Amino acid sequence: MLGEQIKRCREKRGFTQEQLAEKIGVSIETISSIERGIKMPRLQNFVAIANQLGVSADELLQDELDSVSYTHLRAHETRHDLVCRLLLEKKKNT
Repeated sequence: MLGEQIKRCREKRGFTQEQLAEKIGVSIETISSIERGIKMPRLQNFVAIANQLGVSADELLQDELDSVSYTHLRAHETRHDLVCRLLLEKKKNT
């Protein structure tokens, strides 16, 4: 979960919720709600959190990305994605 990952990274850096909140300009309640999974951070706050914690967005989102199934991703492929994938598969087989 994103909030849990933010909390792990925050604690690893030795920040309190209050310190992180102050650094990015939000309330302690906002940080607490994000870490408990009650709220999702706004994009600008997400970027600020990642920057303050010295981690990439990918690192914070890794648990979320791992939970997305291959089937789910395939269900959202566009026609262009399918054509590209088929062309790549065909090229591999030749």
